Amino acid sequence: MSTNRQLIAIDIGNSRIKIASNGEFYASEYDTNWQSLIKKIFDDAPEAIVGYSSVNTTIEIQLLKYLEDYNSITRINTVELLSRQNILDYRDISGIGSDRLLGMIGAMDYSKPPLVTVDCGTSVTFNVIDDTGKCRGGAIFPGVFTQFHALGNISNVLKAIKINFQSDNIGTSTAAAVNIGVISSVIGGIERLLKLTLKEGITVIDSPIYMTGGYAQHLCHYLSSDYPNVILKQDLVLQGILRLLDDFAIE
Repeated sequence: MSTNRQLIAIDIGNSRIKIASNGEFYASEYDTNWQSLIKKIFDDAPEAIVGYSSVNTTIEIQLLKYLEDYNSITRINTVELLSRQNILDYRDISGIGSDRLLGMIGAMDYSKPPLVTVDCGTSVTFNVIDDTGKCRGGAIFPGVFTQFHALGNISNVLKAIKINFQSDNIGTSTAAAVNIGVISSVIGGIERLLKLTLKEGITVIDSPIYMTGGYAQHLCHYLSSDYPNVILKQDLVLQGILRLLDDFAIE
């Protein structure tokens, strides 16, 4: 199918919705009027082909209901597109989420494998692609926000502490100790996983390490001094969706 219709990518996350449209990237928290952003974009592209990925069923249902007002839009769940693609081989990985796959495909649009993607959102997902373009698996662990939220459930004192990404020293107060502790656990986890890739015989230590997700921009500098191959690309999932949509549109 060859088409000149506009391609729009939507990433429905846990805490916000992210959209790529006409070369621009947008994001909106769910506690704001995110529907107004949707209206603005689709009023300008009423015949678009839309690919969406979701880890939030409630918002996904609301979005699809809202898009029913645009009769000429083609909506495609990226699960369908992923089942048809031949960019990334993930046959040996069970139960892997579409957001992880899309992030890896997005990274492969920028660099040839081997490479690593690290998505720093509600959770941190660490993903490895070897030099044959095969996904070798990865790891998932609590992200910065999730760790702060968990500590806040312990006591009201900890709940009042705000995230401060300027922390780079041992804490001399409870707030400073929590901040450097959470940041160090995330950075330390990523560094250990990079070492494990070597143990598994995957030579990605000198290959691109793509950092993406809402907290990536705050965490990159903690890694970049030891790993100059760290690259910040905050919208890899959207890039992956656009890549799959582009292939779909020319079939």
